[in-house]
Amino acid sequence: IGQTPSPGIFLISDTLITITVTDFFNNSSSCSFNLNLFDSIKPLLICPLDATEYYDSNCEFIIPNYILSTNSSDNCDGNPMLTQSPVSGTVIYNDTVITITSYDNSGNFSTCSFNLTILDSINPTVNCIPSQTLYLDTACSYLLPNYMDSITTSDNCDTNLVITQFPIAGSIINSDTIVIISISDSSGNNTTCEIPIFLLDTINPVINCPNNTVIDNDSLQCGAIFSYSTPFGIDNCLSTTTLTSGLPDSSFFPVGVTTNVYRVTDTAGNFSTCSFYVLVNDVELPTLTCPSDTVEPYDQNCEFTVPDYSNLLIYSDNCGIETITQTPDYLDTIYSDFT
Repeated sequence: IGQTPSPGIFLISDTLITITVTDFFNNSSSCSFNLNLFDSIKPLLICPLDATEYYDSNCEFIIPNYILSTNSSDNCDGNPMLTQSPVSGTVIYNDTVITITSYDNSGNFSTCSFNLTILDSINPTVNCIPSQTLYLDTACSYLLPNYMDSITTSDNCDTNLVITQFPIAGSIINSDTIVIISISDSSGNNTTCEIPIFLLDTINPVINCPNNTVIDNDSLQCGAIFSYSTPFGIDNCLSTTTLTSGLPDSSFFPVGVTTNVYRVTDTAGNFSTCSFYVLVNDVELPTLTCPSDTVEPYDQNCEFTVPDYSNLLIYSDNCGIETITQTPDYLDTIYSDFT
């Protein structure tokens, strides 16, 4: 019995098989049948690993051709056909499963899939407002408003951004401050903007002085000790009060007018002044002791020239002697007794 093709020969296509039977006298008979071959083995297919990609500025991702990263082979077909779903160029907006299918020319196919995760790595954008110059109130403070409503924001993906302000609206501040606005999207991307706040104090301090005062001199003194309530200025912020002219409380004020000027100045340079005077009158009379009565002779013309008697006086005063007058005056000529 013989067979053509012989057993053990590898066939790659449909083939006619012939069987021949021969007896001992070399008589033979043959028969044939068609051997139809078909491929039932699926292609081998290896997909890319799970991948992470990133949204663009429109919150979109355009699927590339992952077939180029896929390996496929087949027992019969040297060039299996690969397809991808979704196809290359598809715009997606969320995580997607990519499926690759490999077909051989016998219609056998294999599929594989991998996860495509899309991340948003783009920070939100913000249009901040410029620095603000504001004014302290009568309590030396400023109440921060809500600056979150004064900015504009946008994001490639998130339409419901989380916006926060620090210090928060309603906070009371007393000095220059930087307000920070923070904008976060649902992916955790964050943008901040800073708003410098400059606070000005334009409120003048207030100060009140005592009333003007008129007093008499202390006994035997050319002046008087005078006590008054020292003025102290008040301000919406910090201030200092100084005596810029005059004498402090409980000082010895000389006879005459002494003007006291007090000035209060705050830390912003705003200031106010007040003044009052202390008039000390000298009401104490000088003391005077004259010489004793005296006798002088006429000259050859029966005249007498009056000498200067001031050097014979005994006198004193609490403030000093300004002038001494004599009548008749020094060097006057007299012709009779005089006082």
